[in-house]
Amino acid sequence: MKTALTLLLLLMSVQPCLSDDLSKIPTEHLIDSLTTLDQNTPGIDDGGDYSAFLAEDKAPHFEMGLLPTKPPTIPPAMREIVRRGASALPALIDHLSDKRPTKIHVGLPDGRDDIGLGGQVYADEYDPRIGTPCVPYGCQTDEDKKNWYLQMPCADKCRNFLGTYRVKVGDVCEVLIGQIVNRRLDAVRYQPTNILYVNSPIEQPSIAERIKKDWGGIDAAGLEAAFLEDARSHPDRFIDGALRRLRLYYPKTYASLSGDDLKKREAFEAKEKAENAPQK
Repeated sequence: MKTALTLLLLLMSVQPCLSDDLSKIPTEHLIDSLTTLDQNTPGIDDGGDYSAFLAEDKAPHFEMGLLPTKPPTIPPAMREIVRRGASALPALIDHLSDKRPTKIHVGLPDGRDDIGLGGQVYADEYDPRIGTPCVPYGCQTDEDKKNWYLQMPCADKCRNFLGTYRVKVGDVCEVLIGQIVNRRLDAVRYQPTNILYVNSPIEQPSIAERIKKDWGGIDAAGLEAAFLEDARSHPDRFIDGALRRLRLYYPKTYASLSGDDLKKREAFEAKEKAENAPQK
């Protein structure tokens, strides 16, 4: 009886309930609870591509995918971890090699191992802190990568696979790191036509190595500086994400923006207001 009670208390401490105040739960316990995930979420979806900042109470925005597609959920534990910002990064980076399985399965039991109109791939796509994203659609040779978005060669070769893939805790941590640092780090994503890319730091350790090189050891001040750099010097695709994160993590800095930074903030807020306006 005593052993059963101890086990019950342990499970309750590791797996937060929806009614819990998650802000009081240690980050390590929230990461432990990721083993219970059983539904697709932005960054882990084999049927559609959705954009979202998980820290916000907004529904993910559909970009592309198979129709009809079921919108992904945002688990409370993932939302809470992202809301912690820089303080959560060390634990997330430590868990990039965490092989504990979640309950999310992606792919098809009879999935094809060739690329064409369908296929499943262990890839090593990566959106770096500085430089051009590595997105090996189809795992082409460098000569085949004509699009500007594909110019950075990938560190590892892609590997095709059959059957389903069970998402690991380390994969979820990769997504959460990308959410915090304003980079698109999708562990699982859909690519037309009917292609599945699994960018797992477990299957492709080079992903974990690049994340650690870019973001390992960064503190709150360093992350704040990275967002300001994104808003000022990086391509347009970073600006709104940087401002959105500055507003959440560093509200005083966001409120004190001036000059060109203020103009960008005003444009961001106007765009956001238009997007949130009721449809006529």
